Amino acid sequence: MKTISILTFLILLFSQCNENPTSTNTDEYILASYNKSKIESMAKSLENDASLINIFSDDVNLDGKSISWYHKYYSYSSDLRYYFHTTYKETFLDSSISGSIIGSTYITHDWFDSDKAIEIAERNGGKVFREENPEYILEASLSEPLVPNTSTFWYIKYRSKKNDSKSILFGIDANTGEVTLKYPE
Repeated sequence: MKTISILTFLILLFSQCNENPTSTNTDEYILASYNKSKIESMAKSLENDASLINIFSDDVNLDGKSISWYHKYYSYSSDLRYYFHTTYKETFLDSSISGSIIGSTYITHDWFDSDKAIEIAERNGGKVFREENPEYILEASLSEPLVPNTSTFWYIKYRSKKNDSKSILFGIDANTGEVTLKYPE
């Protein structure tokens, strides 16, 4: 009987060791557009002229999902930038900062979601980068440059965890899917 109890204890002990204590429920990963309408409504409740200027995450999976995304809004009337943080479980105003925006403008064009942006980057060299740099970080940002007659763009960056100087950046038209920037070539 003692042997069975010890055996049962050891089986339970080893089964617990195989579990990853830092694993995250992948059902909680979200696309960039998650809660988009709710965030827009929250921004408009603060300032009627608040408009979206950027969506970004610094840790995106290959399916285009992240554990969290930031949505940045700007109000010309109050000269404030509002940062909304969204996860599967909650969406909230993270901070507001005074000061005008430089280098980008409101997102005025339609855009496809982060899953399609990552898919396009993968086909255009992202997969090769990952094969050469198995430990990497994937970042995604959606914005519209302050350049006349341009579209909204996804900027997808693959960065090596072992060597910060190794990275590749894609600029992808968020409406047509055309890759207009690949740096370095």
